[in-house]
Amino acid sequence: MRRRRRGAFAAISRRVPPRAQPLVYLLLHLTFCTASLVVAWACWRWRALHTAQLLAVVSLAIFNGAGVYVDAAAGLATAERGGGTPADTVPASPTSASVGGRGKHIG
Repeated sequence: MRRRRRGAFAAISRRVPPRAQPLVYLLLHLTFCTASLVVAWACWRWRALHTAQLLAVVSLAIFNGAGVYVDAAAGLATAERGGGTPADTVPASPTSASVGGRGKHIG
């Protein structure tokens, strides 16, 4: 059975001949590494940019983490009201964390 590949690397690598795929893969890594190096240099040079990038990364992490806990709490509240079990309503998460300190686990 063949796996479906997704993402930027896969989309580009499907357009080149199989013999050239390793070279294209290497060039893509070089391009993205260079781009991240330019961003890192700019953050090193300008403190305001560094602070803005730091705030953006922290804000994104908080937003993503909060979304997982809001979904989990909503699923447990629905289950407690008789709308199903937590396994039916709570999306799978990478960890089984205790919610609400009551020993109920999600995941």
